[in-house]
Amino acid sequence: MNNQPEVLISEIKSLGIAMTLRGKDLHLVGRLDAISKDHQERLRKAKPEIIKILSKTGNKVYTIGTKHKGSISYHSMIDRSGDSIEEVRQSLKEKFGERFVSVKINI
Repeated sequence: MNNQPEVLISEIKSLGIAMTLRGKDLHLVGRLDAISKDHQERLRKAKPEIIKILSKTGNKVYTIGTKHKGSISYHSMIDRSGDSIEEVRQSLKEKFGERFVSVKINI
């Protein structure tokens, strides 16, 4: 079993689950039923290290709004690029086109 936090973050991300911080709490978004018992145990053990990684300077967490079939969905995104919010907004407009609604940085 590999308990390295970076490896675990990558494994969880590969399951289609986003890891973000809400204040000082770790928040998972996605199909949580995809997380195995092994992943759950490793997350419990590595939680403090994962929170440190996600809260490092340069890691920004955004909430993004997109339109789909008449409704707005909100998604979390972790950005490690160091881009300004204006650059992130422009990149999202290019990616999502008319479906893009909003982006806000989470503090």
